Amino acid sequence: MQFPDFPPPSLLGELSNETREFRSEEIFAIELADVELSTDPVAVFCQIRISNQDGMTRTVTKSWKDLVSFLAKFCRELGASGIPWDTDDLAAAQDEVFQRTLQRSLDSLLENPELLKRPACIDFFHLGSEYQARRNSRAEGPSQPHPQRERVERLLDDVYEPLRQRHARERCDLERRGHSATSSRAAEWHRQEVYLDEDQLARARAASRQHLLGRHVEWLTGPRPLPDEALRDLVHVQHLLDLDLEDLRLPDGAKRSRDRFSGQSGDVSEQMILDATRSVFVIDRKTFCFSTVFEEHGANPDEAQVLKRLFSEALVESVEQCLGRGGQAPPMLLRAVSTAMSQAGLAHVECADPRGQQLVVSGGDQSVRYELQSRADGAWDLEMSVRKSGFRHFIMCCPSGCSAGDGEADAHVGDAPQACGQGSFVSKSCRVRFRALATSPAVEADVLEVSRQTAVLDDRGRPLGAPRRHEAVCSQGPLRALAAVTTRLCALPAGGR
Repeated sequence: MQFPDFPPPSLLGELSNETREFRSEEIFAIELADVELSTDPVAVFCQIRISNQDGMTRTVTKSWKDLVSFLAKFCRELGASGIPWDTDDLAAAQDEVFQRTLQRSLDSLLENPELLKRPACIDFFHLGSEYQARRNSRAEGPSQPHPQRERVERLLDDVYEPLRQRHARERCDLERRGHSATSSRAAEWHRQEVYLDEDQLARARAASRQHLLGRHVEWLTGPRPLPDEALRDLVHVQHLLDLDLEDLRLPDGAKRSRDRFSGQSGDVSEQMILDATRSVFVIDRKTFCFSTVFEEHGANPDEAQVLKRLFSEALVESVEQCLGRGGQAPPMLLRAVSTAMSQAGLAHVECADPRGQQLVVSGGDQSVRYELQSRADGAWDLEMSVRKSGFRHFIMCCPSGCSAGDGEADAHVGDAPQACGQGSFVSKSCRVRFRALATSPAVEADVLEVSRQTAVLDDRGRPLGAPRRHEAVCSQGPLRALAAVTTRLCALPAGGR
């Protein structure tokens, strides 16, 4: 995707003439200077030029939907007619009548100087010292540290330090092989930058800190505060989902993943489509299970490919209807949710705690389930779960115990496979609440629950302790290879696919 030369508002460098000071009372012109359309996904950006009485100018860049949403807040006070939301992106980029409507609304705003002094205007147009003061006050936060701040910082260290060390090793490996940010491994390079670039790492930590202290402080101080292990799981999965959402807004040259989208809308994760026949989906209480459909049609192998195609199409249509609530699903929301409803999203749950051990199993059954439910408050809840059972052998892997000199393996793998009873199981699940926003970043994901249950039992159904474990003599080579591959996969953050 080719974005215009000026960046979208969610990226750095939104302001020009950044060092100049603009005050709301000195502005005499607000002009819609330019409108540009980018594709894949479709996005329209507006350059808004602000001029003051001294002839100084500043340009801010906003998506057209952000601009319309902002102006809609003042329509009644300005006595201006509302700008219709049903205008499509092509019209927003090319229709001069629509653009003149936007300009008239900006002119009406300028004729009401008291409105320009409001915090919403100061923030939107980034007006001089007032905006800087508000931004600094938000960044600094309360003068007194939160009583749980020390614990939160320790938790963030537990999550981000292993990630930083792991990606530092991977960067050394890439550089030894001659790769760079412009090579065929550019996505990996950009992914590593999240943890190796101080500014990006600081922003990631700040988002995680806000998730705990701002959005879910009850996890820390409520009547039943969560233990550190549970909090690390929540922070890590939230971080990976945040990176997925950010990646949807990045231009092609800066993306950290190789996700592709297709379907009639062009906004459905191809990985979800590929996974459709291997998982169970429940969309607004309607169940989609390919194995059931296949059996109902006589389990005829000759019809399998046609049934798979029809099944996938019906699933995609149901997801789009759920997210669209009777209309067209917002493109970014559809991309975000369908990505989560695939191996990409499930991988976040599988490897939630970067410090934790991973149980790699051999044989048995695996069931994967995604439940998407629309809510009355306009949000959507997605629950992802995986359960592995009936296996007889396993290896315990530790992602944080790797050797710094190992350029390939990124974890310590147990000495040998262990045998266990067939009643053993591993179950992991996660519940995320998605919201479509009228302003950037367009989609919000809030991780509400992460659950992990592991029961390693002997043949009599008793918990298998270290004294009763014994080496499995079968399939040691393949199982150890699987363990090494799984641990490397678990080392990948969001987008490592």
